[in-house]
Order: sequence, then C-alpha cells, then structure tokens
Amino acid sequence: MNQPAHRPASAKGEKLAQRLSHILALLHQGGSLDKHQLAQQFGVDVRTIERDLGERLRDIAERNPEGQWQLARHRRSTIPAQYLHQYAQLAGTEHLFPDSSLPYLLGQLETPTPQRATQVQATPHEDLEPQSTTFALLQRAIEQHHECRFSYKDKPRLAQPYRLIHKNGIWYLAAEESALLKNFSVALVQGLQVDKASRFSPKPEHQDYINSKDDVWFTSSHYTQVGGTFLGCEKSTLFA
Repeated sequence: MNQPAHRPASAKGEKLAQRLSHILALLHQGGSLDKHQLAQQFGVDVRTIERDLGERLRDIAERNPEGQWQLARHRRSTIPAQYLHQYAQLAGTEHLFPDSSLPYLLGQLETPTPQRATQVQATPHEDLEPQSTTFALLQRAIEQHHECRFSYKDKPRLAQPYRLIHKNGIWYLAAEESALLKNFSVALVQGLQVDKASRFSPKPEHQDYINSKDDVWFTSSHYTQVGGTFLGCEKSTLFA
C-alpha cells in the first residue's frame, strides 16, 4: 500500500538531484547562469531555481552584479572546463593531440595516469621562479606601455618592452632599444626598474614584425619600408 506513494517521492528526489548536479556542472564550467533560462530548461518555476541556487547550493553559488549566478569566488580552485582550449593555445599545445576536442581532453584528464594510452614527455624548460617578480613587472610594463631600465650583460639598458616570448624552453623579452628591435633573455635581466611616469606608443611595424616571426631571432637583413623610411632590426640573440 505504501509502495505507490513512495515512488513519486523517489522520482521527485531523483529529478532534484539531477537538476542540482547539472547546475553544479554549469557553475564549474565558469559561466554565468540566468535563473529564467534554467527554469525554462528544467521545466520548473523560477522560484524553484532561486531556491536551488540560494538555499540548496548556498556557499557554492553566488549572485554577480548583473543579477546572474556564478560559482562562489572561494570555490574557484580549478580551471573551468571552458578555458582548457584557451590554456592550450596560450601554452602552444593546442595541436599536440590529433583530437583536441573538449570531451577527449576531459577523458584524458579523468583517466588515471597508469591507464592512459598516451604519454607526453616533458620538454626541458628554464626555472624562472627566481625571476618571477621581474617577469610580472615586465608583463605589466608591456600592458601599460612603460619604459624599462635594467642591467643586461653588465650594461645599462633603456628599453621599450613589446612582448614576452617563450621559445625552446627560454623566456625572452622583445623590446626596442636605441630604435632597434632586440630580444633579451629574461633570466639575465637584472635590477629592473619600470618608469611608470613615462609611456610610449608601440610601433605597429614592430608589432607586425614580432607577430610574423616564428622565432626570436631578429635579423638586420630584414627591413620594412614604412612611411618612406626604412626600419631595421638588429641581429640580437641571447647576447643582445
């Protein structure tokens, strides 16, 4: 007699669990959720979604300034799934596997290492941790177009930074010095001082040249005519 009454309650509980699990998955993907869209998606009242997010998922979900819901800030300890492809592009590994789809990548991550059918041997990289402060300062100087002073190979330098480039395990700074585009090994930059009082306008020809290069060796044989003048790039390597 009690069995038929139990089944609807069980089915209701299963639907609630499935709905909350789906909402949790959406939150962990890093996006913002609209309660009206969720209500339509799950076929429930908006107040039910508000109760899910504000009560059942309290301390997990939080409302943002736009009134939508997102993963609570203190819960954001992992990279959202939607950023995996962007991270692969940033790290230059987007074409590492023949299949770069998100399901494939997630499947590889969820498979224990001993059971994976693939293995990637690590490429040697320099340890730039002692220069982490220098790296961060250079990054901000590039973003804000501030000139930099530093010592490099025991020589004082005044440079306008353009880009931080990683090549063959080494980080380089592409910068203009004395009207010439050069590169400097970040590990050898000493006594960096960012002149926050000065700003420079990046030259489009330098930016285009850096973007067109697949390496960091800027050669004097490469000249570009811009506005009737010739702009040369000095051959500069690790020993700029």
